[in-house]
This record gives sequence, C-alpha cells and structure tokens, in this order.
Amino acid sequence: MKWLREELSRFRKGIQGEKDSAYYLDQYFKGGQNHVLLHDLRFVVDGDVVQIDHLIINRGFGCYLIDEELLWKSHDQRSRRVHRRIRRGSLLDSIAD
Repeated sequence: MKWLREELSRFRKGIQGEKDSAYYLDQYFKGGQNHVLLHDLRFVVDGDVVQIDHLIINRGFGCYLIDEELLWKSHDQRSRRVHRRIRRGSLLDSIAD
C-alpha cells in the first residue's frame, strides 16, 4: 500500500502544479488581446492520444506548449529555472512580444 500512497501523493502534486501554472498564466495574460490561452486539451487521432497542459496562441499564430510533467518531474537546475521564469513572467515576456 505504500506505493499506492506515494502514487496518489505524486498525482495530487501534479494536479496542484497544473492549477498553479494555470493561475500564473491566466494572471499574466489577463485582459490581453493578442493571445489565446487554453488549458487541459486532449486530442485523439487514429487512437493515439495527445494531452496538452497549456497552449498559448498569439495573433501571428505562434504556438507555445507548456508541459507540466517536463517542468515538475525533473528536479535539475534547468527545469527549476524555467519554472521560476514562468512564475516571474520573464519567460512569458518573450512569448508576449
């Protein structure tokens, strides 16, 4: 049962991470007229499934995908820096230009 508790804990942390990132992204792009921000998309094509955590589309049809698992699963310095940049908005500033 220990593995089940650990798996449930990871699952809950993943859900909270997605909610936190959605909140930061929503706050950053709130009121903007040049971007569309979509969360939790799921596409099925010929039986293959693709799940997208966050999708940002700008007026010039530039698309930016943000995958929570890549941000949270790896604990190396680079992924922590990327997530901090999202929270501070510096990564988003480059998308918003």
